[in-house]
Amino acid sequence: MGGNQFCLKVCDPRGARAADWCRNTLDRIGCAYNAPSNVQNGTFESCDGDSGEFPGVYTTNGAVVTYTQPPEDLGPITSIPYTPTIPASSNCVPRASTDLYTALPSPTLPPTSTSPSGVIATSGGSATRSGSAASVSNTSGAETLAISSISVFGIVFVSLFLA
Repeated sequence: MGGNQFCLKVCDPRGARAADWCRNTLDRIGCAYNAPSNVQNGTFESCDGDSGEFPGVYTTNGAVVTYTQPPEDLGPITSIPYTPTIPASSNCVPRASTDLYTALPSPTLPPTSTSPSGVIATSGGSATRSGSAASVSNTSGAETLAISSISVFGIVFVSLFLA
């Protein structure tokens, strides 16, 4: 993240050549080198594409070379000895951001019921009992979905940086 860009590259740590695909040592040089692509500013699209080269591995004068990012205490990176190869893509379909959210469930209120100690009335996802000091809190489907989404994103985020 940074430089007005965000990229996420996912790899299978159990797959073939996992150490090469999951390499996470080029964080200071950004998306253009870690996940090169033909992205367009302000456009969201879904494409089929090739995997591309391993991050930081390139060929020059017939020799395969692995780039090593200098330590941060040596200051800013002022030059990189290669230009990443952008993998081929095809079947690109433009999408609207609303396309991502069409299948989300609608939140529903819990059913209204009565009990011997009073009436339970529902409002905005919470329930209060008249006739007693007790109140009941309820979680709607939307809150559950948000928690699930955050949990999944957290797991992906942690696995990328602990690999």
